[in-house]
Amino acid sequence: MDESMLSSVISTRIRLARNLRGIPFPRKMSAGHADIVAAKVERALTNGYKTYRVKSLGEIEAGAFVERHLISKELLSDCPYGRVVLSDDEAVSVMLNEEDHVREQVILPGYRLDEAYRVADALDDRISEAAEFAFSEKYGYLTACPTNLGTGMRASVMIFLPALTITGELKRNVSTLAKMNVTLRGVYGEGSDALGYVYQVSNKRTLGVTEAEILSFVRAAAESIAAAEKDARERLLKSRGNALIDEIARAMGVASCAYMLSYEQAITAVSLVKLGAYYGIIGLKNAAKPDELLISVSPFNLESAADRPLKSEADRSVYRAELVRTTIKNIARLNF
Repeated sequence: MDESMLSSVISTRIRLARNLRGIPFPRKMSAGHADIVAAKVERALTNGYKTYRVKSLGEIEAGAFVERHLISKELLSDCPYGRVVLSDDEAVSVMLNEEDHVREQVILPGYRLDEAYRVADALDDRISEAAEFAFSEKYGYLTACPTNLGTGMRASVMIFLPALTITGELKRNVSTLAKMNVTLRGVYGEGSDALGYVYQVSNKRTLGVTEAEILSFVRAAAESIAAAEKDARERLLKSRGNALIDEIARAMGVASCAYMLSYEQAITAVSLVKLGAYYGIIGLKNAAKPDELLISVSPFNLESAADRPLKSEADRSVYRAELVRTTIKNIARLNF
């Protein structure tokens, strides 16, 4: 794998939208219909999987699921019959009765489009043995939203683009990506912000293209923007020089010494530490740890993992800083 991909790609996701033949779409379904969908999918996914009824989740657990990309905000807020089936390692999640009856998702760390698709394809075959999917010879898999017709597949790569963001060059690359049948979104999909310079590159079309073509579109786009990011990092260091090194060193100081950190402050500091590791300004023992930390400091995951009650925003800021401090001191050091 090219160095630019290793330093930029965080994770890979494949999502398949499916509906069961003979059952109304979730917006029109009854509780009985929802139970039929759940029973069929749960029959296919037994050992190594657990089902959660969304309405039975506590606020913190539900919010943590959203932050870890296991469920959508829509499943949480607007789906009375929503459930999610999770694999023990959380690499596979299957949302039930959201916009469609079934939303199959596979997330793997790193740049692994082909592997993620193989896992998703096997998962799809497994579920289809227990549930007949609605399919048209003309339109492919039938979905509640026309934009998902055809393959019903979204392939996406989560990618770290600090230099393109800081230099303002990202807008130019977005227009280039549009010509490649892909789009650039925020961390939590359409309409969301790019936290910590992290974006999703995903296909726009699902109808009139094959799964192989979708993978090809996303692969070409991800590799193109990763190469642009690599070039932008070189220009950024050349243009800002000592000022950039100082900003990264200060971020390292914040991450390793701050007593209180807001979510935004933690995200910024950890992201700049990661960029510093790319330049060799910071030595990093575990390259994956900053990405894990970005999830751990998010509001609901922070509360979920806390070893004490966090009753106020001040409590959360103190505990977040403690978590960041401990982690960064164990894995990172300045190289000067």
